[in-house]
Amino acid sequence: MGNANYSRFADKIDDHKFIIDNIYAALLLLDTMQLGPQIKIEWSNKMKTTAGTASGKIITISNKLWLAANEEQRKELIIHETCHLVNYEINKDIEHYSHGKEWQDLMRRCGYYNPQRCHTIPVIRNKKRYFLYTCGCENGRYVHKIKVRTHNLIQKCKHGERLVCNVCKKDCVFTKREIKES
Repeated sequence: MGNANYSRFADKIDDHKFIIDNIYAALLLLDTMQLGPQIKIEWSNKMKTTAGTASGKIITISNKLWLAANEEQRKELIIHETCHLVNYEINKDIEHYSHGKEWQDLMRRCGYYNPQRCHTIPVIRNKKRYFLYTCGCENGRYVHKIKVRTHNLIQKCKHGERLVCNVCKKDCVFTKREIKES
């Protein structure tokens, strides 16, 4: 177990060095090296489709998409977000903070001659999860697909709340644990 933890820790150190190297490479090309020490890196487990964000002096990177990205995609992500920070620092105007002409010019100076707004990292979308409940409708059994959040609320209720069918007005009974649909 110790070796697995060390391996993940060593990977994060390598990732951090890769990120810092690419931030400074972009800053050098953009003549903004003074920003380097001010930039902070954060990791997010919440970002599932957004690869990265840049705000203030912070670059936030999606853990999930970082792991799915190849080296070139990672490099472009870091330079993309660094160009946002530089763009904001130069223009001091939120209107110029997005993927407009100014940002595209910065990306071109970093060697990305066709800058893209969206990443190309493959995103695996989670399937929707449902729980099955039955009621007294349609010859005694009708199946209701209930979303996870509603199911969890029903299970947590301690005051007699229950799921009632809108058609037959009978209580719905939990029947099957979980199904997944795309």
